[in-house]
Amino acid sequence: MKIEHGRMGLIIGSARPIVQVEQQPPVSDSPDTGIRLYCTDAPLPDVEPDDWFAIARPICIHCIAKSHPTIGRALSLAKRHGRAVFVDGAWRPSKGEFS
Repeated sequence: MKIEHGRMGLIIGSARPIVQVEQQPPVSDSPDTGIRLYCTDAPLPDVEPDDWFAIARPICIHCIAKSHPTIGRALSLAKRHGRAVFVDGAWRPSKGEFS
């Protein structure tokens, strides 16, 4: 069986749950969508880590949406507003700083 992945984003950190989703400009001529998913142990978006490859890895957007159904709402909010944060048990739009 062949498994194919399509649109890709980056997941930053490894400690679930995912608490923030950002929509950044996609990298042209690549499957990158510009979607960034931040876990609870991710550094703040404006902090440059010493080694991005140690904390960020590509992830298939279809696969993450399939395995985490509530991420669909976060992806929609991030696309519309630039950022979505998980606050008090629900995804909410955010244009402010990382919460």
